[in-house]
Amino acid sequence: MEELLLSVHELDLDLHNPRYDAQSDQMAAFGVLARDQGTKLIRLALDIHEHGVNPAQRMIVLRGASGRYTVLDGNRRLAALRLLEDPSLIQELPPTAQSADFGQRVAELGSRPTSLSCSVVGSRSEANPWLERTHTGEREGIGTIRWSTRAQERFRPTKSTQAGRAVTVLTWLEDLGVDDAGSSEALKTVEEMRLTNLGRLVSDPDVRKSLGFNFDDDRLIPVLSEELVKNNLLTVVRDLAGDTSVTALKSKELRRKYIDRLFGDSAGKKRTKSNQEAEDSETAGGREKQQGTTTEQPTERGESAHKDSGQSSQASDKRLFGGVSTTGMNSRVGNILQELQQLRVQDFPNAAALLVRCVVDIAVTQYLRDVGRTVESRLLKNIRKAIQALGVTQNDPRYHAIRTQLEKSNSIFGSRNLNEYVHNPDYHPVPSDLVSISSNFRPLLEDIAASTTSAD
Repeated sequence: MEELLLSVHELDLDLHNPRYDAQSDQMAAFGVLARDQGTKLIRLALDIHEHGVNPAQRMIVLRGASGRYTVLDGNRRLAALRLLEDPSLIQELPPTAQSADFGQRVAELGSRPTSLSCSVVGSRSEANPWLERTHTGEREGIGTIRWSTRAQERFRPTKSTQAGRAVTVLTWLEDLGVDDAGSSEALKTVEEMRLTNLGRLVSDPDVRKSLGFNFDDDRLIPVLSEELVKNNLLTVVRDLAGDTSVTALKSKELRRKYIDRLFGDSAGKKRTKSNQEAEDSETAGGREKQQGTTTEQPTERGESAHKDSGQSSQASDKRLFGGVSTTGMNSRVGNILQELQQLRVQDFPNAAALLVRCVVDIAVTQYLRDVGRTVESRLLKNIRKAIQALGVTQNDPRYHAIRTQLEKSNSIFGSRNLNEYVHNPDYHPVPSDLVSISSNFRPLLEDIAASTTSAD
């Protein structure tokens, strides 16, 4: 199979694309693809414009007459490139998919690919085996095998999604070792078919408290004895491997009832001697702390809090927006931030969650007013506007988490999560999540303060 570097202008859409009925000409072929793909085509075009064409997917083209080549594999990519070349073609998309600022966004991104590496075939039959391997499923191993949800979560940089937390639990159990075949099979079943159920369950802080563990970034931290936590989680995994549906875990109340049913008491776990001793120890530790002693005690994440000792964690790891200077900020924003920085998030997670959302919202809103920008009704749009007004470059690594997670509905760094802290009465913030959120929004607050200072 010959490999050539071909100009985009030498390539034609396939009039006999298997996705659609045969088309009469290039414009008709583009139109049927555009109407079918809608916003997916816009996303692909902008992604190609920003990052280039995926080098792992070379186009397969059929050599035709007069130096033309028909694309047999890669028609969506070619349509996206046509859209980048002529943004007015967006009119071929469904009205609901058309973006008024598409042309402006294309202009801001800069240059686009003009040539592509292609594999050239002399006939359709020569290309068919490769098209089958790419587009007709796994074919018992010779086709493209999609990553499992667990593999996808291992690849992603954040483990704070529900699926990511489920993967953390399964990995922790496997690292400890599972002795019986039934539990091993249950782990496999949950990984392949019930990962969403497990993720929904262990993302509930009350469930984690009942089972005796918590999360610290991508680590599972036992609060009770390791063996007890292992047994509790294996009980859950074996049950989820059965016929428990996701609807049985949809609400906080349903999850509480599920744990009560599984373990047989209102605390959500069997009252073993180890459990009771651990809770008694934690209660005693709390009394000693109030009396001013230096006795070590487990925190929510299973760590040791050492008063007046060299083993203490840095304040910036335990406090919200640690190290962010309020110099240059609006006085009220600065005052809220200073008070928030003094708050021990482990002791006041609900108040801290409200204040995290509040300080981001007020800081961004005030900044937009100071620079003469219109303030929107949605926090997401205001954050976007502030980043743009600050002149933050697209590849600034400090803003990677904000840019990639802000719009994701299931991300702790998303704007939806911040709104849930305020408006959802069943939403219970996790201290470690709040620290991570404040860390990711720190660059934004620092740049706002620096911008205001320089303006003065």
